[in-house]
Amino acid sequence: REEHWDKALINYTRALKIDPLLSSIRDAERNAEIRHALNTGLNAHITQPDRLTSDAVHDEASAILGRAQAIESPGKVLRQQILKLSQALTLARTPVAVRLRSDSITVVTIYRIGKVGKFENHEALLLPGKYTVIGKREGYRDTRIQFEVKPGASGIEITVQCTEQYTFRT
Repeated sequence: REEHWDKALINYTRALKIDPLLSSIRDAERNAEIRHALNTGLNAHITQPDRLTSDAVHDEASAILGRAQAIESPGKVLRQQILKLSQALTLARTPVAVRLRSDSITVVTIYRIGKVGKFENHEALLLPGKYTVIGKREGYRDTRIQFEVKPGASGIEITVQCTEQYTFRT
């Protein structure tokens, strides 16, 4: 009832050591094992929401969420876990506005997205994850900026300008 699946599992295992023929306890132990594994999986994804930006991790968390939602009469803890993981999965796939600033003479490219071009201000909607922005300008050293867009973030500003001019020696 209190959803302490780790403790329940220990107690059921102890009871079966005393009398291994108790079929109702064996069934309860199996249920506790399943719920303990589900609880562990849910908590792992809830406590590390940044990992949900990976497609493989997002798919794994979605599958665990599906198993949790299939539980009949979930308790208070499980209902909270379902809500939190649902929200985290949604945020992991919700684009975040990133404001890019430049000097109108630097050509800007966002890896995984494409060439943005020259501009002073540009807003890009990016899914949470890691990005690299490259700035190129003829006669100047390229600039490279790596940044991470966290789920639910706001106010992200990146300035991309090539300011270091090449000096040629003769």
